[in-house]
Amino acid sequence: MRKTLHLFVIQLKSRFRPIRTGRSKSAASRIGLGILLLMSFASLAFLYFGFYDSLLDAAISVLDMPELAIDIAVLVTILQAVLFGVFFTFGELFMSTDGAFLTSLPLKGWQVFTAKFLYLYLIHLALSALALVPPVVLYAIKVGVGIAYYFKALLVLLVLPIFPLLVSVLFSIVLMVLMLPIRRKDLVITIGSFLFIFGYVGLQFWFTSRIDSDAAFSNFLGDLLDKYWSTIRSITQPPASWASAAITGTPYVALISLVLFLITAFIALWLVIVIAGPCYRRFVTVNAETSSSGRKRKHTEKDTAQKSPVWAFFAKEWRVVARSTVYATNSLISAPLILICLLFPMMQKQDNVSYILFLAKTADPGVIALILAGVIALPTSMNMGAFTAFSREGTGFWQIKTLPASAETVIGGKLLFGASVNLIHAVPLALLGLFWMKVSPLAILGGFLLGMCLSAAATAAGMLIDAQRPKLTWVNEAEAIKQNMNGFFGMLISFALVALVGVGCAALLLETNLPVLLLFVAALALSAALLILFYLALVKIARSAWPGIDV
Repeated sequence: MRKTLHLFVIQLKSRFRPIRTGRSKSAASRIGLGILLLMSFASLAFLYFGFYDSLLDAAISVLDMPELAIDIAVLVTILQAVLFGVFFTFGELFMSTDGAFLTSLPLKGWQVFTAKFLYLYLIHLALSALALVPPVVLYAIKVGVGIAYYFKALLVLLVLPIFPLLVSVLFSIVLMVLMLPIRRKDLVITIGSFLFIFGYVGLQFWFTSRIDSDAAFSNFLGDLLDKYWSTIRSITQPPASWASAAITGTPYVALISLVLFLITAFIALWLVIVIAGPCYRRFVTVNAETSSSGRKRKHTEKDTAQKSPVWAFFAKEWRVVARSTVYATNSLISAPLILICLLFPMMQKQDNVSYILFLAKTADPGVIALILAGVIALPTSMNMGAFTAFSREGTGFWQIKTLPASAETVIGGKLLFGASVNLIHAVPLALLGLFWMKVSPLAILGGFLLGMCLSAAATAAGMLIDAQRPKLTWVNEAEAIKQNMNGFFGMLISFALVALVGVGCAALLLETNLPVLLLFVAALALSAALLILFYLALVKIARSAWPGIDV
């Protein structure tokens, strides 16, 4: 067990070791980042508290059963951990870059598995705390409880992450067993991930479409509890019902429920370690194996022809994304999701479709072009592939510094990749306006050009932080792109830039008599100037900061 704990500590250190750049962050930058994070989490916490406050009021007024809010909170905590944790668990256990190395050490498979499991447990514990603590605190405020309530809630919180984590592990094991004979594992996982996300988003849209927009949210919750109480109660069966009863039940019921909850959790944990430990080494090693094609490829002069260095970096970025499930889903999933978000509400009510088509036919083409440009540019803030382009190099970042390629070449290739991802968003939106909304081709062309230019400038702006301080010490691809604060800040910067330009154009359009054509030309010139400015800033960062980065 000592070796397992030692390996667990090493796992933690490897993920949180800071990058040595030869320069420390200034106090102003630390304070600014802290304030930005605090504001982001505070806004999310406010919305979450508001939801459970309305839910608790509805549970008290409709059913006189406030414990229902804790039932739902426990169930939501488990479900969100399963839905969003299964990909993270699969990547950490079987897709991490250190898996094959760790299993080659004089350690047993269950020891490596347990060390990684403990790390996953800490991540799930943090997520569970964010989901469960607000409703627990609200329940205590509205109902009135003693000190034992908080002690029981703490015990449940410490054990609750085990159940969704075990489900994720078992799902990962089954998936690996099914994929053992498959040659193109990455392709299958990528397609499956896209289908899962489409299904999840479609289910969300279906659920939200059931809500009467004219009714108050609290009334909707009351109707939901009144009509579907038995269904909700039936799906909160053990272990979720035991966890809820352990927190809100009478002393006798709480004690029995807590004992059953703990015993079930540790038995399930032991069974998973017994099952997964022996086969873990085989799964990790087979994932690292590569299959060679029996076909012989005929080489031509094009294969040896001199190509543009910028194009070489661009093609390399796409090859890396195409060969990684995590990179592909996080970089490309936003394009089809945006189309779903735009089309689904239109399919709900025919009046919405008629009104939108009427506006598209009667509005000024210049205004339509500006609106289309904004719709094309806004999804730029989801371009995580571009905002983490330098972090994704990982420990191979030294190759970029030593290659006989200028900073302009490297930045140009990565920025071109980011622009091509934006192009995947832009083309379907332009085609939708041209063929479905019957917008004039000239307006579509103008909106497309302005949208792409503005999105390229926003992409370059969002890449600044990752170019300055890339996260290079990661052991799996999810850490490089999903669990990377550089991507989060890049999204904020990109969104702020597009929103600022959009609000400025709207204000000038509504408050002044400025011709639409002149406003369009000014917006296009401003976007081009910003693109050049941020490109030069990226080049300057590459020349000044990269030599001091030590991986």
